[in-house]
Amino acid sequence: MSLFGPPDIAKLKEKGKTKELIKALDYRKDAGEIQRQAVKALAELHCPESVEPIGKLLNELDGVNIDLSVSCAIALGALGNSSAVKHLLAALKRTKHEANMEELLELKRTLSLQKTGFDYKLAEKLAKDWIKARYNYMQYVRVLAAQALGKIGATEAISMLGDTLKDDNPVVARYATDALARIGGPDALKALLSPLHGKDVKVRRLAARALAQMNIPEAREQLRFIASDKDEIIRDYAESSSAAGDWKPSRIELVNELLELLNFHTDINIYHTICELTPKKQIDQKAISENAVKDSVEILTQKYHIADQKEIDEILRIAIEKKDHS
Repeated sequence: MSLFGPPDIAKLKEKGKTKELIKALDYRKDAGEIQRQAVKALAELHCPESVEPIGKLLNELDGVNIDLSVSCAIALGALGNSSAVKHLLAALKRTKHEANMEELLELKRTLSLQKTGFDYKLAEKLAKDWIKARYNYMQYVRVLAAQALGKIGATEAISMLGDTLKDDNPVVARYATDALARIGGPDALKALLSPLHGKDVKVRRLAARALAQMNIPEAREQLRFIASDKDEIIRDYAESSSAAGDWKPSRIELVNELLELLNFHTDINIYHTICELTPKKQIDQKAISENAVKDSVEILTQKYHIADQKEIDEILRIAIEKKDHS
């Protein structure tokens, strides 16, 4: 740690000084930027000793600094250590922030007035947009937590992931579904049976999706029971499972997932845009939309290893057409 200023994270990373980087997690003088850099450096250095302090930092933040929370969740997933599970479960469980929304609204209204040159109508709209966007950005931490739990193979997360299929946020629910499928095994299968045969068709679809991805005979047997289901998407999942274990989502499923991601990442871009707003730098809706498309397409193509650009373009075209008509 520098005696007269902030720690030089780049230099510490270059020298592999992981102890000093862990100490830098306590540096709190620059809105979390040094902490964020330190978290990223520790993940890139694959430092297992950093799992506990990064996990503690994630849950101490409790939504106060979302950019830093996202970096912590990404790092825990990259480190892939079972010691991270308790911290990831705590992050996944955090469905709502306990801050007073009226207080946040008033605070952001004041900030927005300063950012808009005291345009009161615009400031009011920005305050409401910012709070909605902020909430969805916070849900991104839960998405990353679910993804990391699946990557780690955390069997102790099965119960909570099963409950998360009913989550109000469709992206969180989908990633919890995929995490269950990735963990697999008899306990994950058991957790999916009740949702599969429940009344909520959205939850049933997610359970069928998870079973379709699980390359075990017991899962395929359950899918045979719903092969003639009255819901077309559930039938598609039942038919898409194969003994080869090479499940791939249908085009319509990719379109629906891309639509969810577009809505999600539009809010994340709105959040950052409003945070960076000044009277001279106004909101660029086109840039927000373009960034949301770029982020969403990148996530989808990487997740499913889609390399055919024509296929990507067609999925995007259908998704935007559906979004415009919704």
